[in-house]
Amino acid sequence: MSKIDFNLTDGHLLIDGHPPELEAEMLQAIEVHGDLTVRVNLLRTKLDRTPPANVFLLDAKGKILWQIAEFIFAHSPQFYSNIWLDDSGNLMAGVPKGYDCHIDIKTGKILSSKFTK
Repeated sequence: MSKIDFNLTDGHLLIDGHPPELEAEMLQAIEVHGDLTVRVNLLRTKLDRTPPANVFLLDAKGKILWQIAEFIFAHSPQFYSNIWLDDSGNLMAGVPKGYDCHIDIKTGKILSSKFTK
């Protein structure tokens, strides 16, 4: 598995010197198993569907592989405020309501969630 050459500066992401197909202001990018997981800014996205599901997996060419599943709290979708890899290398995503979600890297679905705050 080769590393992805990417640069995230001032909300602009370049992968191998080229912008991804995802047109949005990027807030975070982390490499996971040869692909790139990105968190986008809800307020400035140019997507047809404005997400609270604001995390995407991109391949090494910038193509969207999946959009994360929505996290529902009190009948309302929540945006994700952080992404990271846990100590075991699992993709995690947090929501402001105090939940950490373990995300399936192959599908973007929530495998489990845990209240942490």
